[in-house]
Amino acid sequence: MTAPHDRFFPDAESKFRALLESSGDGIWGLDHAGQCIFLNPAGATMLGYRPEEVIGKDMHALVHHTRPDGAAYPSISCPLYAAFRTG
Repeated sequence: MTAPHDRFFPDAESKFRALLESSGDGIWGLDHAGQCIFLNPAGATMLGYRPEEVIGKDMHALVHHTRPDGAAYPSISCPLYAAFRTG
């Protein structure tokens, strides 16, 4: 059985993938647990990782883990982490 939106956007996934792949901006997506669910090539370059090293990983732990002075920055204190958890 196909999803209702498949009737109207049969190639939406391939278009979305092409948009991500061709963008010069770093783009990643997170699930509600803060784990990376996609990362485009520009984002991988900016972060210094290969996409396969990031997918499924906690993005806060990878890229936002310390304060500018080097002190630990727990995810519970992070407004970005709170925003995607609570909306």
